[in-house]
Amino acid sequence: MSKSRYRQRPYPQVWKRIFTGFLFSLLWGYFCPALAGETIRYALLPQESRITFQAQSTLGIFSGTTGQIKGEIIAPLHWEEETFPAVQATVRVDPATLDTGISLRNRDMWKLLEVERYPQIVYRLQTVKQRTRDPATGRLVYDTVGTLQIHGVTRSIYTVVEVIRQGETIRISGEKRLRMSGYGITPPTRFLLLRVRDTVTVQFQIVGRQIAGD
Repeated sequence: MSKSRYRQRPYPQVWKRIFTGFLFSLLWGYFCPALAGETIRYALLPQESRITFQAQSTLGIFSGTTGQIKGEIIAPLHWEEETFPAVQATVRVDPATLDTGISLRNRDMWKLLEVERYPQIVYRLQTVKQRTRDPATGRLVYDTVGTLQIHGVTRSIYTVVEVIRQGETIRISGEKRLRMSGYGITPPTRFLLLRVRDTVTVQFQIVGRQIAGD
């Protein structure tokens, strides 16, 4: 008896399932990144962004500010949804652009920050968790954790930020108290009379605009 009579042949339905599964996998691999991982890139706008610090000395409160802010934000298209959005953000500031309005105080500040040796202050976002959402105003509040590098020292920081997305623009604002000594900076004194407290309050408003083509 011929052995070919005992050879089992796959049913047509089996081949159909194999082909359907292969086609589904191919289409999923092609379209899934666009559907599940679609993102928007924002470039920060120095002319609209602002970082300000306030410090307390024996003579009272003084402040410094800069608008020389660079960086980008990468956000999921639908990050307003109640998920933990995979947002990426990097913010860079040149400490030599911080201005207190008094040239002598500026020079003292730049010397403490060693701006030539450490020419950048860098913040990198790590995790984001939605806290509140107001659909009527588009206002979102997030708990964030990131790293902040100042004076060559990098530390993890927790910050609450408010986010508003309007068309192609995104606005992020908040404030954070920092200790200068935590970044290897000794609070300055002058003539043993003028002393500056270790803690400073940093306020920020970061504005980004969607990059064309994204």
